[in-house]
Amino acid sequence: MEKILQEIKLVVLDIDGVLTDNKFTMDELGNLRKTFNYSDLMAIEQIREYFEVVLVSSADRVNPKFAEYAELPYYHIKFGGRRDKKDFMFKYLQKRNLSWRNVLFVGDSPVDKKLLIASALGFCPADAAPEIKQLKGIYQLSRNGGQGVIEELYEIIRPEIMRRLKHG
Repeated sequence: MEKILQEIKLVVLDIDGVLTDNKFTMDELGNLRKTFNYSDLMAIEQIREYFEVVLVSSADRVNPKFAEYAELPYYHIKFGGRRDKKDFMFKYLQKRNLSWRNVLFVGDSPVDKKLLIASALGFCPADAAPEIKQLKGIYQLSRNGGQGVIEELYEIIRPEIMRRLKHG
């Protein structure tokens, strides 16, 4: 993994099931509420010092608000639409003159499967969909979605961050 990490320039994060526990509440007015783990936000702050970080999700009105709060680029990929996350990311990479070998992606659900497979490094939470946990070459983290998944990822990639810090 260390050699692959040296090529990573872009960390792409799914939101629901990764930064959240995949649950939401809705009040009688249709207002959605989700819970995010603050330790993940702090880990993202550390990661973004050395990697570009973007959020890619196919969900609701809450996610763009979280992205705004976290000051992260957010891309909404309409679930069931003509585009999927991998198609979107392919175009994103082309615009930035990057390739799949530069991508680390964290996802948890079947809609993330293509992007997990295409990325140089793929990670999933412990409670990811069985179909995702069974993918070859995907690293399964020990924490469930919303329970510090990105904090755990940070600890894994921290040696590469320290290497980059030394080599400036």
